[in-house]
Amino acid sequence: GAQSKNEEWGQGFQVDYTSGFTAGTVGFGLDAIALLGVRLDSGGGTNGATSTSYGGTVFPSKSDGKAVNDFSSLGVTAKAKFSQTELRYGTLMPKLPVISYNDGRLLPQTFEGGQVTSNEIKDLTLIAGQIEHVKGRNSSNNEQMSIGGANARTANSNK
Repeated sequence: GAQSKNEEWGQGFQVDYTSGFTAGTVGFGLDAIALLGVRLDSGGGTNGATSTSYGGTVFPSKSDGKAVNDFSSLGVTAKAKFSQTELRYGTLMPKLPVISYNDGRLLPQTFEGGQVTSNEIKDLTLIAGQIEHVKGRNSSNNEQMSIGGANARTANSNK
């Protein structure tokens, strides 16, 4: 029969490392984010996984549809700064009008790509970039992106 409820219980851990920039005309730095999700309970077929889904509501699923015991990922971002312009490449968590990460579950969503932010002109911030992959809130894999509500298997993109 149809699943009558959807429940999972887990504990999420997030460690952020943010460096400064090296001295000099062009400063370099490195940021990192480590994520770990540990399943405390997701039994009895209540994880929301179906034969056509990538995983349950909170945890990725094994091939038999049951939730994994834990999942983790590590994201690294290289950065460079010249004057009032910063270049970032690697794992990004943008909060912009055109793209925004979602942290409404156990672990936050992350993106892979590059971004340039310039504050060279007083009272004006310019941001440009290209996002190439996304890691879902219930995943440890970078995948191609899809627009909200689209079936990621037929309407995906790498930009």
